[in-house]
Amino acid sequence: MIGAYLMQKILVSILIFVSLASYADEKKALKLLEKKNYEKLIETLEKDIEKDSLNPGPYYIYSLLYNDPDFINNNLDTSYYYILKARELYPLSDEKDLEKLNKLSIDRSSLTTQKEKLDLQAYDRAKNEHSLDAYNFYIEQFDQSIYNTDAVLDRNALAFEYAKKEHTYEAYEEFMLNYPGSIEFEQAKEQYQILLFEAQTEEGTLNSYR
Repeated sequence: MIGAYLMQKILVSILIFVSLASYADEKKALKLLEKKNYEKLIETLEKDIEKDSLNPGPYYIYSLLYNDPDFINNNLDTSYYYILKARELYPLSDEKDLEKLNKLSIDRSSLTTQKEKLDLQAYDRAKNEHSLDAYNFYIEQFDQSIYNTDAVLDRNALAFEYAKKEHTYEAYEEFMLNYPGSIEFEQAKEQYQILLFEAQTEEGTLNSYR
């Protein structure tokens, strides 16, 4: 009975030690990020994840790192991956771990702020490129973005512009097939019907009108 009690105390002590060590690592990581000591920062984050892969803290800091313009390997898509990972793990953390993270200003608010910041940066990137591929990439990869609906509207409007430039019934038909829910659908349908009628009655014969 005493042995079991001692074992329980040892396990609790180990868990507390691991938790405190993880907190110390995250505090250290934030300082390294501020000093832009990227090599040491990555080393610290990797050790932190190795200790506890379910801790959202290091993933959040990784997101900050990959969104740092001074970091040579900065990458918006990678930064977004890490913030989604952090947000996924955050609700699974116990209260004690969350309290420690909150002391470092790693909480629901900071995670949401970082995500929405990346949402906007990615949306601006798509708008600057202004291509169907860019909008489709954003819509698919940033499907949790608050700007996703805007990107869909932009994509559909651009596709309709392409159809209007080509101005054939085939082009409008393709648009309607690809974007049935678009606000431009009725305009495309009207042009499709007019151009199809003109194309099929071009000969001016009775059969063509039939």
